[in-house]
Amino acid sequence: MKSLLANPDGSINWEKIRHDYPKVADNQLNATAMMHQMEALEHRNNPLWIAYYGALQTLQARSIFNPLEKLQLTKRSQETLARAVALDPENPEIRFLRFSIQLGLPTYLNLSHHLAEDRRIICEKLPLAAQNKALPLHHIHKIASFMLREGKLEPTQKVVMENLLTQL
Repeated sequence: MKSLLANPDGSINWEKIRHDYPKVADNQLNATAMMHQMEALEHRNNPLWIAYYGALQTLQARSIFNPLEKLQLTKRSQETLARAVALDPENPEIRFLRFSIQLGLPTYLNLSHHLAEDRRIICEKLPLAAQNKALPLHHIHKIASFMLREGKLEPTQKVVMENLLTQL
């Protein structure tokens, strides 16, 4: 099966993934369907692929009714995200995916161990990604806006994100 998330040459269409992922998070697209499209892609050892897949696992868990299965999938997603971070620890997009997922997890699950660390890396590395054009500017804008709105930033981190947005 050819993935809808692939470019004509078979490479990963990151723009499409970045475009579709928020729709899954907002329940406009099905997480399982997007996961199947991700599975049809090559390069599954790519840290960013792993991070998006891990985030989708958590979003998929929302639709599971059995609490034990939901918890097991959520724990597996955290392992997947941890693997992505271990492969590319300085990547602000990977850190953002884990941060945003862990931020939304109920605290009683005790699975949100990396919020402060991920917040710090995002605030340090996102401006560099903008400078180096490592990420599309509109995607950087989305991440910085989310961090300002939801990220519970320290004052210095808030200034960094505000400055970043004014430079875009």
